[in-house]
Amino acid sequence: MPLWKGKFTNFRFYSIVLSSLGDVGGAQILKRLINQSIRYVENTGYYMSQFLSGLGQSLNYDDLFSRIYLTDRRIKGIVREELQEKLRIQAIWLFKPQKYLNMIAERTQGMAQELFELGYKKTGRFNANGKWEDSESKSTCVRLYYNERSDNSDQEMTDLLKKFLFDIAQASSMVAYKKNVKKENKKYFEHLLELMQKTEELESFHYRSEDRGIVFYKGDELPLYQPGTEYFCFEDKPRSTTLKFRYIDRDLFRKLGKIECELKDYWLYHVEYDESIKDTIDEIIRASIINSGDGKQQVSHDWLLDCIKENIVQNLDKILRRTFDSEGDWVKYSEIDSNLTMKGLTTVWNKRNLKHFLEYDNNYLNEDGTKGRVKLIANQNLIKQVSDDLGM
Repeated sequence: MPLWKGKFTNFRFYSIVLSSLGDVGGAQILKRLINQSIRYVENTGYYMSQFLSGLGQSLNYDDLFSRIYLTDRRIKGIVREELQEKLRIQAIWLFKPQKYLNMIAERTQGMAQELFELGYKKTGRFNANGKWEDSESKSTCVRLYYNERSDNSDQEMTDLLKKFLFDIAQASSMVAYKKNVKKENKKYFEHLLELMQKTEELESFHYRSEDRGIVFYKGDELPLYQPGTEYFCFEDKPRSTTLKFRYIDRDLFRKLGKIECELKDYWLYHVEYDESIKDTIDEIIRASIINSGDGKQQVSHDWLLDCIKENIVQNLDKILRRTFDSEGDWVKYSEIDSNLTMKGLTTVWNKRNLKHFLEYDNNYLNEDGTKGRVKLIANQNLIKQVSDDLGM
């Protein structure tokens, strides 16, 4: 008897072609499928699958799962690969063996001790028969919910999972402090945390270890670790400590005098720390909090100055001079350079998540038949300062 195996909203199911009902065994197969469907609904399978389907939207992570599938009496949602590293969760399991509904979060390796300290002690694993068994704290599976199903179950499970995501972020911070801050720098790192906590413009923040150091992000809402919300990076090296910023204003840049402009790095300014510049660093962090980490960061004076000096963007000096002189009016590309395009500048801005202060249209057809126009829409004072320093 031919069966058709299909896929619908990420769930595997079986069906029978109506024309096959009269074949030998057709009625028995139909009866079996109906009984399986009844048991599925009675065992809250439909409810559990619907809950997982809507969970991503509830957590502000669209398309949270790459796949949701049924296995024996359990339902498993596999977290998309690109989100597993960010959330540190591989999968969410739901099952209701008898009376109680269970929700299990299967996390990635690491942070077992830190999560245990944060109260996650109901750990375990599924045995070969798919039955849940309690086990030691190093297990990557944590039971978050164990209760009778009620009208409040959806919200209760969602709230518990949100809390777990935030506690994983806190555990990541604990690991970063333990493993990636040298013993002699722990007091200074704690000073930085206290400084941020007392900065009025920063309502909340979170941080974790990444390839480039310990990265600090604004906010404490989901989704976490969003590009464009980072404002500071702390990197402990064997022989030095490097502080990295997305923004430093001109006065602090010149006051410090020991800053490297990294034109090709996401972190635009690198400062090697020593005790003598502690107070200035505090000022830089406060300024960085205000001017970066809000989706896209403000372009600052000395980084823009170096971009022009190093010719990172061809004709940038000409573009800024002509658009500034036009006082907000459109300037044709042909008036700046006969071969001008803005692709190079667009690449620099987008790759480093910088706020644009030029509006431009490469394909705009001017009255004289030439293409392209540009105008300055913000940062006039900054452009004037840079122009004056360059003698433009």
